[in-house]
Amino acid sequence: MNFSLNASRKLLGITSCWGILGFYRGVQEYNFHYSNDINSYNQKMVCHKEQIEKDKKYNSNYVHIPPVKPTYFYLSSITNGFFGIALYILPFTIPICVMKEIYRIEINLRNLDEEKKTIFYNTLFS
Repeated sequence: MNFSLNASRKLLGITSCWGILGFYRGVQEYNFHYSNDINSYNQKMVCHKEQIEKDKKYNSNYVHIPPVKPTYFYLSSITNGFFGIALYILPFTIPICVMKEIYRIEINLRNLDEEKKTIFYNTLFS
């Protein structure tokens, strides 16, 4: 009886840690997509400012609409974290999540920093 109680506590602890890792990976994915959106916005702003300068140079009266800056939503980040928990705890998605974590461990052990910036490294389920 005591053995099964200890085993169930260990299983509960492992499941909790695995779920917390899923939450972290979900928030990390949201932050990755947000940083990509910010980089895209910055590039569009540079082009927008260059176009305004060109129009001033040629005395054009064309009205330019600036790109919309992406907004970081904490609720969306937390929701993505809960999605990560669901993916990491559901039995039929565990093999895929385990393989992704093994891939991430290999990337970290080999110090492939450029690989950490890819979409495959930063997504939950791909």
